[in-house]
Amino acid sequence: MSLPPCQLRTFKNTYPDYNFQSIYDTIKAHFPIDDPEKYTEENIQSFPGLEKIAKAMNDNFVDAKQYRQWSALNKLLKKEMKKKVESTFSLFNFCYSGAVVLEEIKNANFIKSKKLHFYISVLGPYFSICGIDSSTVMMPWDSSIENFPFEATHAVTISPAFEYETAFRSLEDKIRQRFPGYSFVPYDIGMCTLKGISFENDHSRDPRMTNTIYEGLYGQLAVHTAMPRGDGRYGFADWTRPWTKTEQVLANELSNHLTQSVEETTAHRVWKLTGHKRLDNSGKLRHVMFGSDMLPDLLDLCHPSKAIVWSAGGRAPHEVSYRLTDDLIQLSSTFRLRIINITKSTLIANLALDIRHESLSVNGEFLELKFVDASGVVDPKNLKR
Repeated sequence: MSLPPCQLRTFKNTYPDYNFQSIYDTIKAHFPIDDPEKYTEENIQSFPGLEKIAKAMNDNFVDAKQYRQWSALNKLLKKEMKKKVESTFSLFNFCYSGAVVLEEIKNANFIKSKKLHFYISVLGPYFSICGIDSSTVMMPWDSSIENFPFEATHAVTISPAFEYETAFRSLEDKIRQRFPGYSFVPYDIGMCTLKGISFENDHSRDPRMTNTIYEGLYGQLAVHTAMPRGDGRYGFADWTRPWTKTEQVLANELSNHLTQSVEETTAHRVWKLTGHKRLDNSGKLRHVMFGSDMLPDLLDLCHPSKAIVWSAGGRAPHEVSYRLTDDLIQLSSTFRLRIINITKSTLIANLALDIRHESLSVNGEFLELKFVDASGVVDPKNLKR
């Protein structure tokens, strides 16, 4: 579950396995994020980035020949997705945008819709997609306006999930085919902030929703205030950094171990995680949040004291020292595995935490992990970035 919009975080390119530097560089070239206090409404026109924005908009939307690519995109999506496609493009934003209408219910005073919105930046090679559930109610505003559209967005689906899954993936595939080299900007990055993107004196906007990466790449129309649902890290795979030489050596070593046959019943082999569940007796640990992406997809214990840990989803392999004593695998001072059952092909172990800190002290087993022998199950050729 991603953070709700009221808990936006400052953008920091500090992910160990991903590199979002190009996003920062693009925004820096177009907005005064280095010195946001220097510019006001009176002197913002002197910032060189505004000329770059104006040129990008002119090249893409004012030039009739260039604009044809966007109208052609709408026609293509309508034909291939067999759905109505609306253009939501506006010269106040820095992208071409549209919406694939998946469902719409209308009557005289009410509209309810499900639409897949897409945004393709003209400031850099970026795009995003989200499903929007919204409604419009026609109601009197005052004595002079009897039918005014009061609009509400109820949910933002930020990855191919739930009822949006099939259409989301189809739309993403078609955008990637049409714009090769463009990268999907994940929600958890798009809703981070950099001061200097929004004008501070825009009092008409919720201040919690300003200065977002989405606004810097696409414009305000890409920022939605409703609660998100889905995987906020969807799209991170587009931003995977290259492995270092050390990481590549570890990947090669892990690949070699996968081809080795171990006949005896021992923990010293490569294990693949197949499942996990919380223990019923986890006590005070029942409130500990531990994402499945933190668990190892592969655990290589072939070496007697050094383990290679690798997780799917773009993370790099890394090496940790460990100690195997009787039925305990001590991976660090914080984590340990207690072997419950082991055969030649399966391993069941309980994961325990041991954290001693002034603000937090927990000690005990809280997850049961199930592994199988990875040799013959995992193709060594897949251990590549």
